[in-house]
Amino acid sequence: MGLLIGLGLVFAGVTHPLAFFGPCVSIGLGNGLTMPAANARVLSLHPDLAGTASGLAAALTVIGAGIIAFSSGLVINASNARVAVLGAMLTTSLLSLAVAAFIAYADKAGGVGQA
Repeated sequence: MGLLIGLGLVFAGVTHPLAFFGPCVSIGLGNGLTMPAANARVLSLHPDLAGTASGLAAALTVIGAGIIAFSSGLVINASNARVAVLGAMLTTSLLSLAVAAFIAYADKAGGVGQA
């Protein structure tokens, strides 16, 4: 919701720095609330492979961040930076939400984490 508010402020013509950075705080809060639970879940699937799972999860996080940064760099320039940055962040947030919903559905159906 924070990023949608940020885009709304951009389209309303608000140019104050807090109108950009304030809504971006929602990403930090969301990551702070979800990442510990996600990491705990990754490590709990197979406790005997916790080290491997931790390394793989961290590697996938870094690879994903690199792909997102590269993709964002393709569409962001000086003329569209405010809208494009918020749009890129919103797009990746929505994709992450869709993946999380899929995993939750598959987990409830018994398809995730079953050895």
